[in-house]
Amino acid sequence: MPEFKPLYINNFDDHGTPNLPPDVDPHNPFDLFSLFFTDDIIDKLVEWTNKHVELYPLDEDKENPRPWELIYKKELYAYLAVLIHMGITTEPAIEDYWKDLKTYGTLHVIKQYISVVRFQQLDRYFRASPPWPKSDKTPRSIFNRVDKLAEHLRLTCRKLYTPRTYLPYGPLSSALYIKKVCILQ
Repeated sequence: MPEFKPLYINNFDDHGTPNLPPDVDPHNPFDLFSLFFTDDIIDKLVEWTNKHVELYPLDEDKENPRPWELIYKKELYAYLAVLIHMGITTEPAIEDYWKDLKTYGTLHVIKQYISVVRFQQLDRYFRASPPWPKSDKTPRSIFNRVDKLAEHLRLTCRKLYTPRTYLPYGPLSSALYIKKVCILQ
């Protein structure tokens, strides 16, 4: 078997330019987060999630139903922060993030901001697009739950970042150029 040789990529070129507003501190994570999750978007996410629970109420016939309380902005920020935290740290089970463990050298403090039960409720009912009424029998994809937010994030990325225009010469140059032109249009 031939020896593996990794592909060397001469990657000294600038990849693009961020177009941050002048009042945004590029070293402040919340400022950067707020560029994508504006107050308007957070308000819509809260409204859509609460509306979804109103249209599709919890099953009260279950043995131990968890009563729904309306979600507010502060709680949604906590939910999103937990999702980000979970993406950075790894635990075998969701509940482990609320335990007093120091697995992998991480002390989880998220229980100070949101309970595991509330997180699981929000995780079940969170919507990033307007909910559709029960009477609407149009077939839906799982992606319909996030399409409005995904479109907002895509447009925000295009506004806040300018990719470089220089493409290297080589066998993939034409394909990359065509792909770039299609994405930018």
